[in-house]
Amino acid sequence: MKYLAFFNCSKRLFALSLTLLFSIFLWLFFLLPSLADTPQFSKPVDCIPGEECIIQQYVDLDPSSATLDYKCAQQTYDGHKGTDFRLVNARVYQRGIDVIASAPGTVLRVRDGVTDRLIRTNADRALVSGKECGNGLVIDHGNGWESQYCHLKKGSLVVQSGQTVSRGETLGLVGLSGRTGMPHVHITIRHKGAVVDPFTGGKVGSSAMETSCNNTGNSLWDYETLRAFPYASSQIMEVGFSSNILKLGEREIYYDEAPLTPFSDKLVIYARVANFLKGDQLRLFLTGPGGFRTEHLIGPLKKNKARYKAVLGKRRRLDTWPLGIYEGVVTILRKTKIIRKKEVTLELTK
Repeated sequence: MKYLAFFNCSKRLFALSLTLLFSIFLWLFFLLPSLADTPQFSKPVDCIPGEECIIQQYVDLDPSSATLDYKCAQQTYDGHKGTDFRLVNARVYQRGIDVIASAPGTVLRVRDGVTDRLIRTNADRALVSGKECGNGLVIDHGNGWESQYCHLKKGSLVVQSGQTVSRGETLGLVGLSGRTGMPHVHITIRHKGAVVDPFTGGKVGSSAMETSCNNTGNSLWDYETLRAFPYASSQIMEVGFSSNILKLGEREIYYDEAPLTPFSDKLVIYARVANFLKGDQLRLFLTGPGGFRTEHLIGPLKKNKARYKAVLGKRRRLDTWPLGIYEGVVTILRKTKIIRKKEVTLELTK
């Protein structure tokens, strides 16, 4: 009887194992083709992450008027359907940075001829009505997958409709066309017409499970892109010396070409920050020859700022600025802890 009971138990286990193996087979049969049909995307801009470019804004996952990025934070704006890879300063922009294909495919549509300009007013926005994307293109990756690139520089596009492109192939240059206030490329990923957040792999506006934040297990970005662009708030994009204080928007496309001299009227350091987080503080510290020293502490910030500029400096009171080394240090503090730091050095000579 014991032998019979053991035999029956083994028989049931064998049948259960067969059922389990069959279920796994079915799961793989249906899942693997789906995974194979899903493209992986790499960075859409040929720049050095953290030095020349950062991610400014992410896809808005919240279907209401509220905002929610893939990290359950607000580094986005209402209705934003793409990821913004921006250039950190005017020098990088004026040098010219290539927009590149994030995945292989066939170019479906191309638009060029839209003027590069900073959009600041309602009148500016009216000028690009219907052309908010500016100069750009759409690439078909097969199986219902598409990528759209926006805000390329006028006259820079080097591809045509119907052309096959490979991953990393140059499409044009980062520009300021369409509705934009910064030099960047906006990339939107779609599957069968629905916007997909490349960080979560979920379709925006679908089920609550697909649009839940912090669910990055099905990211469409390749490993190199995810590693190169880690999620970060309060990023110091640029620190520099200047004798001329430009407005924030002007800093996006111009820089002070006139070098500081001993006879400059003002000696200033400036800092530009992306996604300055509520509660964080910004500290600017400037030292120089002869005991020259000045500092300024800003914050805690009362609300998030997508872009922020701060300046610190003094007017010249003597005949000339003392000759020697001037050093500027900019730090961002979060609850008294330094989370970001950049330094800049200037030598004034005769």
